[in-house]
Amino acid sequence: MIPATPNNPTPGEAFMDTPIVNGTAYPYLVVEPKAYRFRILSAADDRFFNLQWYVADETGNLNNGFPTEVRMVPAPDGREGGIPDPATAGPSWIQIGTEGGFLPKPVVVPNQPVTWNRDPTTFNFGNVEDHSLLLGTAERADVIVDFTRYAGKTLILYN
Repeated sequence: MIPATPNNPTPGEAFMDTPIVNGTAYPYLVVEPKAYRFRILSAADDRFFNLQWYVADETGNLNNGFPTEVRMVPAPDGREGGIPDPATAGPSWIQIGTEGGFLPKPVVVPNQPVTWNRDPTTFNFGNVEDHSLLLGTAERADVIVDFTRYAGKTLILYN
């Protein structure tokens, strides 16, 4: 023990389940059917985000008149909870920049539920193999999302 130092000088990890976006939990944004530029910053201190767009399941729960759920299907690897139905995938991300600045050319990042390396004979067993727009602590993504084909639909930003 160091004199005058509290017993717990650093906070413990906290993997919360409700991210805050621009100061709001569960925000929504009504957009026109056109392309928008988003600057996304992960301000989380200890988690990664795999951001994906999916068309909402209109038969599910409603919040302020908007559907709040994504239709799920069984995961190919059998994990509990399943994965978002690929048939309901929304627009891809067009990434034009990161925290390091603009990319040399735009990169299309399709929606992709996380998949895991389940081969125990490889060095990276248990690591994420496939993902969509993946952001770690303090990472930034400068992206364009084209909503043209989704007029009148509710999209859910899924993690």
